[in-house]
Amino acid sequence: MKHIFLRTLETTLKKVSIVIALIIGVGIGVVLNKTVFTKTGQAYNECLNNLLMMQHLMVFFGIDGIMLMCFTAGSSSGLIASETHEGTFRLLAAKPNSRTTILTAKILGNITGLTVLMLLSLLGYYSTIVLTARIDGNLIKELIKYLPSYILYGLLIIFVFSSVSTLLSCACKKKITALLPVLVVMIVAMGFFPIMRIVKELTGSTDNTMLNMVDINYHLALLFKQCTSLVGKIQGSQIMGYLTNLFSQQKLDLDIVRNASTTAKWLENKSLSAPITTLVYLLVATGCYYWSYIIINKKDI
Repeated sequence: MKHIFLRTLETTLKKVSIVIALIIGVGIGVVLNKTVFTKTGQAYNECLNNLLMMQHLMVFFGIDGIMLMCFTAGSSSGLIASETHEGTFRLLAAKPNSRTTILTAKILGNITGLTVLMLLSLLGYYSTIVLTARIDGNLIKELIKYLPSYILYGLLIIFVFSSVSTLLSCACKKKITALLPVLVVMIVAMGFFPIMRIVKELTGSTDNTMLNMVDINYHLALLFKQCTSLVGKIQGSQIMGYLTNLFSQQKLDLDIVRNASTTAKWLENKSLSAPITTLVYLLVATGCYYWSYIIINKKDI
């Protein structure tokens, strides 16, 4: 089992993956430095809110978002499918290793490697902020304070996406066949649902309840919110609400409409519960892993 674990870990931690993870982390730090730290004359609280808002968005969409999802889908979809297609799974199964042991070692090695890539990217980001940003040390402490929540959310993404990809890898005979459905889900989550939300807003529709029920992008935002809320509450803002769908549209009453100087408050969207959504995703991921073991033990190789 140890040999299979180390082999899978080595396959996941390819040099190109490590370089890409570091580049993304450093790049996000540079972007944040250029877009926020160049502003002067801001009050401490205003500067802190802007920094945290941009950091949340960058980590949500960049490090723990597209990067981690792509790495997870790419490596997990080939765990068994690649071995089956190349005929090497027979060699593994011929040794004194049960199929359950083989799959367990591969899953653990893959998750460990993906976790290392996530940590490297976050390290690159925070290192860039600490070394290049000309801000007060207290601000840097506030930014670093959210590191555990980002790691927790990243582990959730790895666990969920790896479970689905592993299940498809066990069911399919080629990696590309297992990878395509996950890529479709990612495209739908990051593209179709946000576009549908924008269309509903442009057409004047304010009831997004049904859309939120099936909007994967909204679900992931709830998972992210659940993790970050363990450290501190995300302040409602138009930017955050628009990009991550954590908050509902501005709800204007007649008094606010009559008084143009009044600022409408962004209210938290109550369509779904963050803890319940997190629990559902964890249960689905656990079910995918369970069916992966059933399929691998019955798989004809």
